Amino acid sequence: MAAARKEAGQRDELTEEDVEKDLVLLGLFGLIDPPRQEAINALVMSQIFYLLNVRVYRQPAYTLEGLFGSRVVLLAMAACAVLQVLFTHLPFMNALFGTAPLDAWAWAQCIAVGVGIFIIVEIEKAIRRHSSMLAAEGLRARGG
Repeated sequence: MAAARKEAGQRDELTEEDVEKDLVLLGLFGLIDPPRQEAINALVMSQIFYLLNVRVYRQPAYTLEGLFGSRVVLLAMAACAVLQVLFTHLPFMNALFGTAPLDAWAWAQCIAVGVGIFIIVEIEKAIRRHSSMLAAEGLRARGG
């Protein structure tokens, strides 16, 4: 889109020719439709990685037991990932939802969002563990 201006003078009416000639361009601008498919996939990846985190509420999830401890959860996560890939790449789903398949770079960005969520939740859990440890030491020091 473009924005332009023109001195109209003192006339009450402008003709089509008046509007089309001698314009001063003020600028160009555009609206970009947000990449819906990437946003949807980033949200799903966030949920998958969050599920991986919260299976072990207080302990780190980046251990072997934390990552691979529950077969049912792993199967649910795998099923969710497969369904998301089908949703993203099946032509009839693209037509139905007005989306398009993602390339490898877009998938990498979506997975990076999920990894970011994983790291943020792990940091939160570490802070909670540390706070609990300090509180317990404070109780012991006061004789409680």
